[in-house]
Amino acid sequence: MTEKVQILLMMIAVCFGAGGTLIAAAINDWNWIFESYKYRRWIKLFGRKPMRIIIGLVGLFICLIPAYLYFYKW
Repeated sequence: MTEKVQILLMMIAVCFGAGGTLIAAAINDWNWIFESYKYRRWIKLFGRKPMRIIIGLVGLFICLIPAYLYFYKW
């Protein structure tokens, strides 16, 4: 396996882990992410339902980072 393939596989694992967790948190309305200090002020600003959509979209974009790097940067 070449070094680029190894890096891509590691990025896929990390990005799918992080993005998948955010998507699952948005779908299941997990309190540990929505009640954290970082997100409380955003929830006050936007509301809980719109924040679920925003967090889900952020998770989706994180999942798409390896595809972007593979097709456009390498």
